[in-house]
Amino acid sequence: MTLAAAMATSAEIYKWQDEEGTWHFSETPPNNQAVEKIDVRITPPSADQQGRDDSNKPAAEAKDSKADDQPLPLSPEIAAAEKERKAHNCRVARENLANLQTRERIRYRDQEKGVERYLTADERNQWEEKSRKEIAENCE
Repeated sequence: MTLAAAMATSAEIYKWQDEEGTWHFSETPPNNQAVEKIDVRITPPSADQQGRDDSNKPAAEAKDSKADDQPLPLSPEIAAAEKERKAHNCRVARENLANLQTRERIRYRDQEKGVERYLTADERNQWEEKSRKEIAENCE
C-alpha cells in the first residue's frame, strides 16, 4: 500500500532541447536525444482540501483567487510589439476597406484554383465585413 502511495506522488519528466533550441518536456524520453531527468514530486491534497466548497471563503481569499485568473501584464517589449502589430493590422484593414469601397472591380488570386479572378458581389460584401471587424479589433 505504501508503494502505491509513493508511485502516485512522484512522476518522472524528461527535458531535452531540439536542434532549433526549443526545450521539450515529456513523460517519455525521445529515442535519439540527450535528456535530463527531472523528478517531480506531487503532493496530494490534504483531507481538509478534498471536496472543499470555496463558496464559504473569506472575501480576501476570494479576491486573491480572482486575481490569479487575470492574465499577467505584458513586458514592455512585448507590449510595444503588440501595439505595432495592431497598428499595422489597422492600416492594412483600412486600406483594404477603402479599396473595396472605391474600386469598381477587385481582382485577386484564388489560391485553391490557382487562377486570378474578380470578386463576386457576395465576396466583396464578405471582405468588407471582415475589414470592418479587423478595424474594430485593431484600431483604437
